[in-house]
Amino acid sequence: MEQVGRVPAGLDRGQPVPGRRRVGAADAGLAVVAGIVVLVYPAISLATLAIVLGFWLLLYGIMEIVLAFRLRQAGQAATRIATAT
Repeated sequence: MEQVGRVPAGLDRGQPVPGRRRVGAADAGLAVVAGIVVLVYPAISLATLAIVLGFWLLLYGIMEIVLAFRLRQAGQAATRIATAT
């Protein structure tokens, strides 16, 4: 379904970008090959997906924790500035 969203991008009437169609064709071809691999080797694909998703969720959680501390510091600084004026 992701490739469907790229159709309007390929029909863009702006200035043509050199190599845009080749990149789009390569991307679509890679998506087709990946789909075939998933159909032929579902167990390996599922294990790979679980590992990639696990790493992504771990990184996402760490980023959320860092963001929470940074927002807390920004909120405390804003409170100090607001009370000082």
